Amino acid sequence: MASLKAKSSLKDYQAFVDAVYGPNNQKHFSVDEMLTNINRFAMRGLKGIRKEDNEKLTRNLVIAMSWTASLMNQLGVNLEEEVWKRFPNVCSYCGKSPCV
Repeated sequence: MASLKAKSSLKDYQAFVDAVYGPNNQKHFSVDEMLTNINRFAMRGLKGIRKEDNEKLTRNLVIAMSWTASLMNQLGVNLEEEVWKRFPNVCSYCGKSPCV
């Protein structure tokens, strides 16, 4: 049975999403539909920010991330590799290692 731990990596999360949702998503959703769902839940998360509703923000951004992982699985993209290529052992905000 697929599961996650508090210390799971992005690769572990992507594998979890693939194990849980992969077959159904590949059968029932096109790339366009997945992008629409990512956008829908990200926008709901932004509404949570505007209304200062942290529960709504968290719930919807987690769902948006799940759809993103599903889309990347469908496209054959390894999220963890891409993040490390974009931010090779540096802070994503300041670009320094360690973060300043």
